[in-house]
Amino acid sequence: PDKALVSLSYNWWVGRRKQLAMPLVRALRPAPDPEDADVVCVAFRPRVAEGARRMRSNNKKTFTLLSQLHAEFKRLATLLELVSRRERLKLELHRSAGDYTEGAHRTLIGRLGRIAHRPPAYDEGGLVAHKPAP
Repeated sequence: PDKALVSLSYNWWVGRRKQLAMPLVRALRPAPDPEDADVVCVAFRPRVAEGARRMRSNNKKTFTLLSQLHAEFKRLATLLELVSRRERLKLELHRSAGDYTEGAHRTLIGRLGRIAHRPPAYDEGGLVAHKPAP
């Protein structure tokens, strides 16, 4: 590597460390103080008590909240089922329209083929007589 690039990178690293006043590598940074009010929302702080479970409250308020959540999930499931059904019907419609189009195309090609392979009609002078299309 170029020596100028190495020295530039090193100077940036040292300046950034001085600016932050901590290591740049996250694994080497000390954990934030959980008692400090300024760093309440800082990620990667140690947990208060390892293995301690929070007590859940079983009261009327949580029951109504969970009942509402359950009802919303039921509505969501119904809505997703209806959307799925709509998409299946649309797919069937497009497939059947494609089958219809293919059938009509085959019929048209068959008719054109019969017209194209019809032997020409000659008049008395030996010239091809054009008959009007039926």
